[in-house]
Amino acid sequence: MRRGCDVIVCHGGAGLVAPERHDRLRAGVRAAAAAGHRILAAGGSALDAVVLAV
Repeated sequence: MRRGCDVIVCHGGAGLVAPERHDRLRAGVRAAAAAGHRILAAGGSALDAVVLAV
């Protein structure tokens, strides 16, 4: 099966976030997306990538 471009989309929740928490929240979302992407890049399943990212 031919693979396409892997995409992981994560969000940091809903509602207002205090400005002092923006950087920490963004870092957590990026870390989650990167962890899922590593699974896909290594040939892992989309399900495994999502479970790890969540």
